[in-house]
Amino acid sequence: NYFGDEFEAVKGTFQVSGPKVKQVKLTNLNLTKGTFRIVLKGVEAKAGIKKIDVIVKTLSGTKIRKVYGVKKAKSGNYYTDVDMKQFKYQYGTYEIAVQIEDKNGMKEVVERKNEVIEEPTPVIKAKVNKKVTKLTLTAANLGIAVNVRGVRFKVVPLKKKSAAKTYSVANGKKGVYTATVSLEDIG
Repeated sequence: NYFGDEFEAVKGTFQVSGPKVKQVKLTNLNLTKGTFRIVLKGVEAKAGIKKIDVIVKTLSGTKIRKVYGVKKAKSGNYYTDVDMKQFKYQYGTYEIAVQIEDKNGMKEVVERKNEVIEEPTPVIKAKVNKKVTKLTLTAANLGIAVNVRGVRFKVVPLKKKSAAKTYSVANGKKGVYTATVSLEDIG
C-alpha cells in the first residue's frame, strides 16, 4: 500500500494520493421485497476511476460474501442494489467494503463499515366490525415477505375450545396478511 507514503524524488518529495469515498450508506431497505441499496457519496480518485466494487459480507449466521459493481446516478453518487436472497434472507450484521481501482491500476479498499439489519417485531391485530358479526385478523411486519409463504390464524373460543378453527392466508398484499372470521362460525 503506497497511499499516504512519501518518496524521495530527484528534487523534494511527493505524496501518492489514493482514491477515497466520503460516505457509504445503506438505504431503501425493503423487507417486503428483501432488497436494499448501498449508496457511495463523494467518490474521488486523482488519477480517475477505473472500477468500483462493493463487497458485501454477512457477519452473523451463515457467512456469505458477494461482490457488486456499481452504477453512477445523475447526482454523481454511485450505487448498487442488493437482493437479500443471495444472503439467504439473513438478518444481522453486514460488512460493506468499497474497493476502488484508479486508472493507474492502484486498487485499494477505501472504506469498510458494518450495517445491522434487525428482524422486525410482528404486529398481530384483531378488530370486530360494528355489527359484531365478523372479526378481522391482521398480521404484519412478519419479516422479509418473499420468505413468508403464508399465515395461519387459529381462533379458539374461550368457552368452547373444541370449536377452534384455523384460517389460512396464502398471499399477503405488501407483507400484510388478513383473514375475516364470521363470529357465528366460532360460537
